[in-house]
Amino acid sequence: MTPFLAQNESLLRFYRKFAHFVGWVLLAGGLIWFLAFIFWILAANDAAGDRELPGLRANIVYAITGFLNDFALPGLIALGLSQLLRFILESDDKGGWIIRHGHWILYGFAIVIVGQVTLKMSLMPETLNPDSVGLIFVSPLLVPMLAKVLIVVGLGIVLKRMIAIIDESKTLV
Repeated sequence: MTPFLAQNESLLRFYRKFAHFVGWVLLAGGLIWFLAFIFWILAANDAAGDRELPGLRANIVYAITGFLNDFALPGLIALGLSQLLRFILESDDKGGWIIRHGHWILYGFAIVIVGQVTLKMSLMPETLNPDSVGLIFVSPLLVPMLAKVLIVVGLGIVLKRMIAIIDESKTLV
C-alpha cells in the first residue's frame, strides 16, 4: 500500500462506506420518487376521463430524465466510487460489477443525455424554427449537452484504463 493510502486509510474506508450508503439511498429514493410521480400523473390523467392532459407526455419525459439524471447517475457514481475505493484498498478485491462495467454505464448515460436534449427539442419545435427567436434557445441546450457528453465519455475512458492499471499493479506486488 502506498504511503498516501496508508496515512489516509481510515478516512478512505469511512468515505467508501458513506458513498455506498448514499448510492443506495439515491437509487432507492429515486425509484420511490419515480414510481410515485408516475402513479400521480396516471391518476391525474385517469381523473380527467377521456381527455388526455396536455402535459402528460412532457411530465413522463420529465420523470424519466429526472430519475436518470438526478438519482440513478449520481447513485451509480457513488456506488462505483465505493467499489473503486474497496478495489484500491483491498489487495484481493477484483472489483464489483459497477466498477468493471462502469465505462459502459457512463457511455449509456451519454446516450441518455443526447436523448434528453433531442426530446426537449422535439417537445419544443419552436426551438428549431430559424424564422423565430427560438433558435436562440438551441445554444443553451446543445453546448451544455456536448460538454456533458464529452465529460461522461472521457470519464468512461479514464475509468476503463485506470482499472486495468490498478489491476496490473496488484499483480506486480
